[in-house]
Amino acid sequence: MRVAITGSHGVGKTTLVDTLYDREDICASGVFSMTIAEASRVVAKRLGYSTLADILYWPEDKRIHFQWLIMAEQMSRETSLVSFISDRCIIDNLAYCIYYNCPQNMIDAMWGLCKLHINSYDMVLYTPIPKQIRAIDAKDGFRLADLKSIMDVDNIINNIIDGLDQESLGKIYLLSTDRESWAKESAMEIIERSKE
Repeated sequence: MRVAITGSHGVGKTTLVDTLYDREDICASGVFSMTIAEASRVVAKRLGYSTLADILYWPEDKRIHFQWLIMAEQMSRETSLVSFISDRCIIDNLAYCIYYNCPQNMIDAMWGLCKLHINSYDMVLYTPIPKQIRAIDAKDGFRLADLKSIMDVDNIINNIIDGLDQESLGKIYLLSTDRESWAKESAMEIIERSKE
């Protein structure tokens, strides 16, 4: 299966990916061949940047280029694999372009790509802001740590999901706000959908 996870930063996507990939019931079903790590970190590392501060103060043209590189990395990694579980998806790429106020023509182009690419997934797990969340530990230096930014990005992701067509919406699975139940909830849905 081709499964991606979408949601704001710091809500628990990476933990969910790792947990699902290691679950015996998922492994036994052979649903995923591998995980795909967060593309923005891969691109930043390739460019020699290790913190968000390195990127936030770039001139607009450099930030635009960075966002396109992230989108290209995400799509390239996903299209090269038959099955995977991805930490982030194309919805996240678009959401952060909107959050960082990229030019409207870029947002429009990414929205078009998002609408096309979303159908390459078998399932997208949406991780809402969990009821247990508070400001996050940003010790890795690569994410915003305040609750307002988490909520802003979550609202953008919800608006993107609301703008999808019916076929694409059928691929989205909305998880509960109880992060402790995500792994079990996701695994049951993934196993069920893999039988279709």
